[in-house]
Amino acid sequence: MGHHLYSLLKAAVSGMPALVSSNWLAWGLGLFVFATYELFALVLRGWEDMKLRWKQNVGMGIGAAFIGYVVLFGISVVKTVYDDHQSLVTKVAGLENKNSEARNDIAQLADEGSAIRDSWQAFIRNHSSQNLDQSKYADKARRWHVKITNYLHTVPQGSNYIARLNAAPLSACEGYPPGHDPKTCTDLSRLSADLNSLADFIKDPDLGK
Repeated sequence: MGHHLYSLLKAAVSGMPALVSSNWLAWGLGLFVFATYELFALVLRGWEDMKLRWKQNVGMGIGAAFIGYVVLFGISVVKTVYDDHQSLVTKVAGLENKNSEARNDIAQLADEGSAIRDSWQAFIRNHSSQNLDQSKYADKARRWHVKITNYLHTVPQGSNYIARLNAAPLSACEGYPPGHDPKTCTDLSRLSADLNSLADFIKDPDLGK
């Protein structure tokens, strides 16, 4: 908090000259013009007259300059804080958009996986007594798992999500209905586990950030 406040004040001081010019040299030029004017007045009016006006002129000049600097600094602080706020709002909005995009992408992957699972389970129900080869469904499930992994490599903290995906527990093969091919039991278990993991990822507020 303290560091952020220091950064804001530093930015305000650095940005204050930009309200009237491009850098501090322009401010020095303004002071030079003031001093030149006083010198010119001294030559025209003489020293005695300038002595009578000296305190008044210099006092008013310094006072006006001080007030002007304070006003400019105040404006610079307000502008800096506003710009910082707008930058934060933009960043937050960008993160929310990324989270929404990632959720949509994960949802599409989940739909693909659900379609593979549903068609596989329908095949099992329709051919429960025939012990037919189910390797084509297992191949689809494996390719889908690879597709998920490749996508997660593209999101922030993707390695953490991949680790969670691969560490998800698998169901025991004995619990599957008759007609399921024991050779592809692990693939069907992995398919179900991946769908559960994707459902958890969609609920993660940090997804995509």
